[in-house]
Amino acid sequence: MSSATPQKMWIMNVVWPITALYFSVAGLWGYLRAGRRMTNSAMATMGPDEHERMVRQARSNPTFTQAAISDSHCGAGCVVGDIIAEFSLFALGWTLFGKILYAEYAADLLLAWLFGIAFQYFGSSPCGICRQHKGSSLPSNQIRFRS
Repeated sequence: MSSATPQKMWIMNVVWPITALYFSVAGLWGYLRAGRRMTNSAMATMGPDEHERMVRQARSNPTFTQAAISDSHCGAGCVVGDIIAEFSLFALGWTLFGKILYAEYAADLLLAWLFGIAFQYFGSSPCGICRQHKGSSLPSNQIRFRS
């Protein structure tokens, strides 16, 4: 989670520290267990056959670790959206129907959803996952819900 060990996908350099902030020791454990294997240096030592095998396995039968990493993209985006919404509403003093709580609900939902999708998009687009959905910019879990 430092600049000395950058991740293969740039968004993971943001996702892992945010995940550790809201998930504490479990987030750090996840990084040490799975995130270290996805650094640029670790991927460079991998042979092309080993990398291709990992990609095939991830697409055909994802593991718990792969699902957790995928979910951490959305979780980190939601946290960023919530933090921006809360500080913005506090600074601007906006209300909805005369209540700050309603404005918080609306802003948290909107920004968490938008940032969650953005973080998942930047996590999946380098791998070509979004290109499988005929150019759709929505991540795969959002496409399933819309279908």
